[in-house]
Amino acid sequence: MTVTPMKRITLRVPSSVHHALTQLAAKRHVSLNTLALEALQRYIAQEKRRFPFKELSDVLVPAAQAQGLTEEEIQHQIKEMRRRLWQERYQDMVEASPQR
Repeated sequence: MTVTPMKRITLRVPSSVHHALTQLAAKRHVSLNTLALEALQRYIAQEKRRFPFKELSDVLVPAAQAQGLTEEEIQHQIKEMRRRLWQERYQDMVEASPQR
């Protein structure tokens, strides 16, 4: 069995957040540390999958305009793409969450 080296961090949170986290951890029968670690791991995974819209638009907008698309058409396409990506990610998150 491989042991993963661990580092310690300290988080300061409002009492209300601590209370909510403690209740959630108890409900899930896990430690507060495990709950926080799982949340941080999900956040990291989500950030890695974040779609770089600013960088993409810097490249695609001039090309789309060269094709004769209006700014409104470009914005509509970007919004539609964003909606589809978030829907896919939300579905992945729901399907990956443990059933209780």
